[in-house]
Amino acid sequence: MTTLEESVFFIKPPALEQAEKIINELKKQFTVAFSDPIALPADFWLTFHENEISPYKEANASYLADKKIILGIVKGENAKIKLFELCGKTFNPEACSSDSLRYRYRFEPSLIQVDGVAFYVNAIHRSMPEDAQREVNLVRPFIKPRLICRNQTFTPRKQKTKV
Repeated sequence: MTTLEESVFFIKPPALEQAEKIINELKKQFTVAFSDPIALPADFWLTFHENEISPYKEANASYLADKKIILGIVKGENAKIKLFELCGKTFNPEACSSDSLRYRYRFEPSLIQVDGVAFYVNAIHRSMPEDAQREVNLVRPFIKPRLICRNQTFTPRKQKTKV
């Protein structure tokens, strides 16, 4: 019996220009639901990263607070571990497998200082398999019904201009 799983990803601020490419790679393996670019407050990020140790939890929340990202949920067979492996197994993009999304969409500098804490910034967050369901429950309210099935092409929505 096949069990479909869900897991969370989000494309981080420095990688938003690459969102179309990243989402198109994700949809090769998964059904993908995602948000338009969205900015969330620090208290959301503190809750989201509650399983991280201090001071990284606070630095991550500070870094992401009120910055635009694209939130998403992937669904597929063994999605938790497959997304984890596809994105990369470590925070440092240079230390990830050369075929991982974090390695292929890396940027300089990847090691930054936020509130006096050094940490790696990479292109995409992926849930740890054990945290996936908790993260899915946290982000689901922010996902608009923008569903991309496997092998469909993602194209960004055109920005509406005011007249």
